Amino acid sequence: MYIPLYNKTTYSFLSSLLSVDDLIKIAIDNNLKSISITDNNLFGAMEFIKKCQDNNINPLVGLDLEDRILYAKNYQGYQNLLKLVTLKSERELTNNDFLEYKDNLICLPLKEIDLIYDTIFYPNDNTKENGNSDFCFNSMSVDVLKNMIKSLGIILLLLPEVIYVI
Repeated sequence: MYIPLYNKTTYSFLSSLLSVDDLIKIAIDNNLKSISITDNNLFGAMEFIKKCQDNNINPLVGLDLEDRILYAKNYQGYQNLLKLVTLKSERELTNNDFLEYKDNLICLPLKEIDLIYDTIFYPNDNTKENGNSDFCFNSMSVDVLKNMIKSLGIILLLLPEVIYVI
């Protein structure tokens, strides 16, 4: 099953041309059972959740924080996203903030995703830097993720963020 996980909407001001309605239409047209939004705020989250539920689509709410994406596992996770985005509007987030509000969240560190992509598709390219991300509470090593993906028979397709559809 394919689930688009890195979708921006017009609520990420000046970053996307996709409305919530566009995302719902894409999900319906492609028989997707789930779809996510990963804006840099949560302004569109309630509209997105409501429209997904009205169309029998499982909504996945995420928050793009530039170096990592956080997804809410449930309502408590959504509340923690709200706390983090509120703090972000007041000041720069610290690792202690993430530790305090990490419960019921899934974290995808973008640097590690890029590294996984590079090691899978360009395994002999030694020009890539092997740096690790600063703090992400659910991060795993590239080898662990590659082995997990392989053992589960998952076809991994990592795409850049979706900001418009032609």
